[in-house]
Amino acid sequence: ALYAVLFLQYDLIASAFLQLVFIAGAIWGWFGWGKTGAKPGRLSSKFRLIWFLTLIVSWVLLAPTLARIGAAATWPDSFILLGSVIAQILMVREKFEAWPIWFVVNIVATVHYANQELWFTSILYIVFTAVAIVGWRKWVVKANSY
Repeated sequence: ALYAVLFLQYDLIASAFLQLVFIAGAIWGWFGWGKTGAKPGRLSSKFRLIWFLTLIVSWVLLAPTLARIGAAATWPDSFILLGSVIAQILMVREKFEAWPIWFVVNIVATVHYANQELWFTSILYIVFTAVAIVGWRKWVVKANSY
């Protein structure tokens, strides 16, 4: 919630809204995975394409909309929001494809927040990238043990 306030001060409206998505995703994941944890699986090629097109189309629509209401850095900010939403949905649904999306989103976020001179946040996203690498590796090991 504090990050939402910070991002609003920088006119990063998409990043501010994203904080609410993270709270909702954490609750959804907590109840969705249960006590056994994630049981990772893969998306079909069809669903990979659907999610990719969803990201691209929604990004092209959202960035100009944010610009019209006075948001700052709308293209990277909206990409971070939409990529995170899709990655969060796939993460809660226990899909491997969430991890590569997190890599890309976290790298974009690292650069984006550095450009905004939000240095601590940029460093935090470097840590998130490392966490995503570790998480992906653990899911691969877990899936191979089935």
